[in-house]
Amino acid sequence: MKNKLLSFIDLLIFFFNQGYSLQETLDFCSLLNYEKEVKEIKNYLNQGLSLDEIFIMLPFPTLFKEYYSFFKNEFTLETALKKSIEICKKRDEYKNIFLKKLAYPIILLIFLFVFSIFTVFYLLPQVEILFNDFDIQKSFIIQCLFVLLHAIPIFLTLITIMYII
Repeated sequence: MKNKLLSFIDLLIFFFNQGYSLQETLDFCSLLNYEKEVKEIKNYLNQGLSLDEIFIMLPFPTLFKEYYSFFKNEFTLETALKKSIEICKKRDEYKNIFLKKLAYPIILLIFLFVFSIFTVFYLLPQVEILFNDFDIQKSFIIQCLFVLLHAIPIFLTLITIMYII
């Protein structure tokens, strides 16, 4: 989720837990550079909507809205907001950890792809010329190795295309 929205919801939870009324909480939030969000909430309140409906109508991410809709039926407003935001924060945290752990293997795969392209288009033709110049017959293992080295870039390209699709 966006950090500004997380901060706004955290502020709402904090002020609600401190015992401030909704009006005081919105006033504090508007002083802390959340004028747009506070203005939207006040407009919806003036239209006669409840806070439950307002939090679903605000431009929060859909994941937050889904969790909030689920928790609002069983818990108070503060608890529903708190549980929803905690889940969204945990999800973002796990996503960041996952991306950090995936970075190294992806870099290795990119290096493997670049190296295999270099091998197929530069090194293998040179080695084949060397074999031909010295009239050396390639054994079955060497022929299999050449085929494998030719297949690696194709295989990596197909995997990348399948992943993108």
